[in-house]
Amino acid sequence: MDEHRRALLKLVAGLAPAAIFAASLDAYAEGDGGQDALEAAGLDPYVVYRKMFLSTLPGAGYCWWYLGATTTHIDGIGDVVTGQVETVMPFLSRDEGPGRVKNIWREIGCFRDIATGELAKPWVNPVTGKPEPRAPSFEDGPATYTVAKSAGGVDIDLVQTHASVQKVIAAFSVAGDRICLTQTEDKIRGVDTAAPNPIQTVLKIYASLADVRDPARNTVAASGFYRAASTRPGGFGVTGLMQKAAWDEKLNPIGWDRMKAAYPSFFKGDRIDPSWD
Repeated sequence: MDEHRRALLKLVAGLAPAAIFAASLDAYAEGDGGQDALEAAGLDPYVVYRKMFLSTLPGAGYCWWYLGATTTHIDGIGDVVTGQVETVMPFLSRDEGPGRVKNIWREIGCFRDIATGELAKPWVNPVTGKPEPRAPSFEDGPATYTVAKSAGGVDIDLVQTHASVQKVIAAFSVAGDRICLTQTEDKIRGVDTAAPNPIQTVLKIYASLADVRDPARNTVAASGFYRAASTRPGGFGVTGLMQKAAWDEKLNPIGWDRMKAAYPSFFKGDRIDPSWD
């Protein structure tokens, strides 16, 4: 386990999920999405995005792991952790010509009971006194982020199953040797249901500025924080750590085994490698 991951785990041990997210926030340039900060550092936002999120190489594949907790907003308390969650999103990069790349992704995950650590089962909601279903696992995708170089830095188009995407915005900031990519996604999930749910997802990804600047590197180590939550009052959310990893890197061995048991088609031998068609 490297020093950066140790620092993240220490932070998670000492803070509630809402505080984790708040502690990760930093100011970034308004209007130009931090493009001025990158250009001042001699960097191209499109290249930076590709190195941090996946790779500048066509056909490259990586995973993003999301390790966190589900939350429910309770009046008088705030966001309360009600469960644990681990998800993994394998990505595959496909170039679509100069200055344009399509990052295809799929996602699987498992929800765990906060008391037992076992796969989630129905629970009695203290507010209503009634049992509520909880899924033990889920699958999403395939979906795509199409990233294009633009005068404003990068334009991102997200196409996602069972979601109406309203906008995706990427912004950058630089502080010392750390560079931060903040990606904000506004969407409506469950568009084919009677009660569609407005969701905002925020990803804050950090990497070494020196590594990003290195022309010999096509990818860099990156990790950070995430939060996805309903924008309705009292809505459900999920928040925690996120980390980039190779397809055969088991950041959470227990979660790996549970997800492999639930979704064997996502794995080939001892690595994640789902079908992309």
